[in-house]
Amino acid sequence: MDPLQELKQIIDNQKTVSTSKLDDIYKRLEKISRDQNKRINSQRNSLADLNKRTQRAEGWKEKYGKLREKYNNAISNRMALESKIGRLKIENTRLNERLRRKEVVK
Repeated sequence: MDPLQELKQIIDNQKTVSTSKLDDIYKRLEKISRDQNKRINSQRNSLADLNKRTQRAEGWKEKYGKLREKYNNAISNRMALESKIGRLKIENTRLNERLRRKEVVK
């Protein structure tokens, strides 16, 4: 039985109680209290650790987010330049072909 319920039952139903019975109930309540304090401290430590990791992640996001954006822009620019170079190579090949045809005709 839950020690608090047992204590309430003793208070409600008995006029006297032995100290050994109260001592037993007290020890069980004390153990429950210690266990709850351990859980609370564990949760507090977990929460503090989680907050540290979140703050680090936010700092990283802020610090490296701008670099990531610059990198993505550089990649986009590179792809655009490669596309333009490809078109220029095709145009150069066509112009060289025309020039060869004109030389053959002369």
